Amino acid sequence: MTTIAYGNHHVDVTERPQWRPIQRCPYKSLRGLTPDTTWFDLEPMKPDSMWETHVLQPLGHTLPPGVLAAQEFLNCGARHAYVVEAWDGPNGVMRADLHGATADEPIHGLIQQFLAVSEGRLGGFPDVVAFWDDGRISMQELKLQGRDLLKANQHAAANRLRGLLGNRLDLNILMWGHD
Repeated sequence: MTTIAYGNHHVDVTERPQWRPIQRCPYKSLRGLTPDTTWFDLEPMKPDSMWETHVLQPLGHTLPPGVLAAQEFLNCGARHAYVVEAWDGPNGVMRADLHGATADEPIHGLIQQFLAVSEGRLGGFPDVVAFWDDGRISMQELKLQGRDLLKANQHAAANRLRGLLGNRLDLNILMWGHD
C-alpha cells in the first residue's frame, strides 16, 4: 500500500480511482443541515461562484466524495460516520445518511476537544470521521487525484489529533478520481 507524510508520520493512502469526478457542482453548506433535513434539501450557496467536485453515481446524480467515504466506514462496521467541513465551522457536519448530526452525537465532542487545542479553529480537521465500538476513531482526508495536496494546517491538525487520541486514531488519506 502507498503511504504519504501526514503531519509527523506516514499514513496509508486508500485509492478510489473508479470514483468519477464531476466538477463545478454547486456548493451546499452543511451548516444548514438538521437531523430532519438532508443534503438534497439544501440550496446551493452561490450557484454562480461556489462549486465543488462530486462523484458521479450510477443513476446519473452526483454526491460529495465524503458521503461515499463515510458510507464505506459504515459498511465496514463503524458505529457512526460523518462528513465534516472544517471551513464551515463546528456546525458543518453531515452523517453518512446525508442528514445533519444531532447535538449529542460523538462527532461534536471530538470537534470541541479539537477546538480546545487549536485556538478555537477547526482548520485542517479531516473530511471524514468514523467511530468504532472498540474505541477507535478513523479519520480520512480526501484528495482529488492530481489536483489536491495536503496543506500546512492539515499537517498541524494531524499532529494535534495524534496528541488528543493517541493509539485510538486511525488516520489516512483517501485519493479519489484519476489523472
